[in-house]
Amino acid sequence: MYMPRNHRFTIYDAMEAKGVFAANSANIDSRDQEGLSAYKGPVEYPKMLYHPRGEERIVTPGRLEPSPIGPMQIPPVKELIWCSVQSEDEEKVKKEEGWHDHPALAIEARTGTRPPMGSAQKVKDLEAEIKAQALELERYKKIVAEDAERRQSEAASKKSTLGQKISA
Repeated sequence: MYMPRNHRFTIYDAMEAKGVFAANSANIDSRDQEGLSAYKGPVEYPKMLYHPRGEERIVTPGRLEPSPIGPMQIPPVKELIWCSVQSEDEEKVKKEEGWHDHPALAIEARTGTRPPMGSAQKVKDLEAEIKAQALELERYKKIVAEDAERRQSEAASKKSTLGQKISA
């Protein structure tokens, strides 16, 4: 088999060879012990939440690397501090503590400016807005129906009162 020069074998290649991805039911190519599809579709949990103040941890410290044109400063590699929640109740507790469900929100908490958010988050926000507006519409429909019923009963009582006056 031909291996191209400078081919990188990453941790993800090793994980795939071990079958880690195939065992995760959130992945479309996952299989159970009988070889049948174990895919359950996109799953809500586990979910990552990000630090309330957008704090970061240094994964790899910065260093000086020698180069033909002189030493080069390699900056540190950082990641947002995160935690994983396994259920809706656990997520609710963490969100009350201030944890964010999107990294852009954590970065905004740290820097004051929000980086662009992906379309999936926009869709989620719009769906929540539609749901809230649908609830408000139902509430207004109920108010209008109650008002129409009240007006009908008032009109009926006026007719009966008028009818009694005419017959008297």
